[in-house]
Amino acid sequence: MRCGDGTSNWWRVYGLGEIGSLEGNVYEGWERVDEVPEDARLVRYGLDFGFSNDETALVAVYELENGGIFLEELVYQKGILGSKYPEILKSHNIDPSVLIVADSARPEIIAEIAEAGYMIIAANKDAGSVKRGIDRVKDRKIKYIGKNLEREFLTYAWRKKRSTDEILDVPQDGNDHLMDAVRYAVDDLERKMPEYAGIRG
Repeated sequence: MRCGDGTSNWWRVYGLGEIGSLEGNVYEGWERVDEVPEDARLVRYGLDFGFSNDETALVAVYELENGGIFLEELVYQKGILGSKYPEILKSHNIDPSVLIVADSARPEIIAEIAEAGYMIIAANKDAGSVKRGIDRVKDRKIKYIGKNLEREFLTYAWRKKRSTDEILDVPQDGNDHLMDAVRYAVDDLERKMPEYAGIRG
């Protein structure tokens, strides 16, 4: 493994017990905690759809009194059928009054979830939305809980040009399902809830 890539960073942390270098990684400085902070206020859920090859990822996003964000991993699972999402959300006690910001690639699943009484919209995936969302996450001090969330955070890296190793302004694909869910939700925090009136199923 090359010592500058996300995989070797993960190995140094988990395999060797060292503090991994985050050079080339998208995020740094997140703080792992063991429970939801007392001052946390639930403001969004982020949902990224998967199925056979990729995990479905669901994360709860809380705002803290100091302006920071707390992230809680809720679901990281393959093979969820569209019709099963309401059942999955119910089993995780998802608050139907809190907005879910979901991957826009599966409008039929969004419709299933809305029909079940949850407040849900498709994430904004306009031009520049990935970089904008990442920047908005980076603007916040992050605390988190969840082993897959931690693994993705430690391995989520920028792409590099193969010929020069130049770091590009685009994240690598693959190990990013919770990272996408986080980005959808945090990016949406800039919009105001009154805009969502009447979006329930």
